[in-house]
Amino acid sequence: MDPVSIKSCNDNTELILSVKSSNSHETRFIAEIRGAQFNGAIEASTYFSGPPSLLFKEIAEKWDGWDGEIVWGAIDGELYFSATTNSLGSIILKVKMVYLSGDFELLATVALEAGQLDTIMRNVKKLYEPFAR
Repeated sequence: MDPVSIKSCNDNTELILSVKSSNSHETRFIAEIRGAQFNGAIEASTYFSGPPSLLFKEIAEKWDGWDGEIVWGAIDGELYFSATTNSLGSIILKVKMVYLSGDFELLATVALEAGQLDTIMRNVKKLYEPFAR
């Protein structure tokens, strides 16, 4: 399956998700940040947490806003997504990557528009769907 690219509407920051391997218990994937003032990547798993497409589905369903954060995190804490919105309809996806239990961290922000959400949700769902149990 081809990687999925999620581009920020505010700058050149891009989140790229690509599947590395899959078995009956989990899908291992790479999350990568490109185009920011720094670049980074981390390998994560859907084990226990389910796929990140769950987060993008919830964001797309609540495109007109929500209170608080919508979050998804890998079980070992190596990858964490947090989405918030404001009264102007701006959607901010924070991407946190952690390596070696916190010795190294990368935090990036990807700004999204409501008009992007359905396409992002469909593309991310397709990425993980072939591996769903």
